[in-house]
Amino acid sequence: LGAAEASVDLMIRRSLPGYVAPFETLDYHVTVWDDHPGQYGSSGLARATVKVRVAQDFVNRYMLKELRKLGDLAADPGVAQGMARKMADEMNRHGATMLEVAEGNGPVNALSQAMVKALLPMFPSLDMCELTDYKVRIIDNDSATAAITRVMIEFQDRQLKTRWTTISSDSNIVSASFNALVDGLEHHLNERESYLT
Repeated sequence: LGAAEASVDLMIRRSLPGYVAPFETLDYHVTVWDDHPGQYGSSGLARATVKVRVAQDFVNRYMLKELRKLGDLAADPGVAQGMARKMADEMNRHGATMLEVAEGNGPVNALSQAMVKALLPMFPSLDMCELTDYKVRIIDNDSATAAITRVMIEFQDRQLKTRWTTISSDSNIVSASFNALVDGLEHHLNERESYLT
C-alpha cells in the first residue's frame, strides 16, 4: 500500500467512529460490446449504470446552498434550514439516491463517467477531479485468467494541483477497478475544504 496513500487514508477514516462517507454505492452494472469483433482496429464500447446514495447530511448542505440562491425568501437561516430539511426528507429519508448511465471507450471509463455524472450535482468539485493513470498487475500468475488483479489508479485535482493514488484487489478486474475508482472520488471529496464548493 506504500504508493496508495489515499487508500490508507480512507481505511483509517472509515475505521473512526462517526465517519460518514459523502456517498455510498448501491449497485452498478457494466455492459461491453463490439460491433466488429475480431477486426483489427475496432474498439469496443461500454455502458455503465450506477446507483449511489448521497448521505443525508450532504443532501441537507446542498439544499441549504440552493435555498440561499433564493435570496430574501431564505434569508433567515432557521427558515432556510427547516426548508432544506423538509425538501431533503421528501427526497429520501436516508439521503438522495441517484441513478445514472454513461458510455465510454471501456468499462472503467464508462463507470468513471457515470459516477461523476451521478455525483456532480451535489459535489461540483468533482468536475476538477480526473483519472491520470491506471495500472493493472496480476498478483498470482499461476491462476491464469482466474488470477487476482491489483488495480492502482492515480487521480489529480486540476484546480488544487494535487495528486493521489488508490489501490484495490479482486479476482474480478472490473470490481477491483470500480473499488479503486470509488475510493479516489471519496478521497477527493474528503480532501476538499468544503464538499459543496
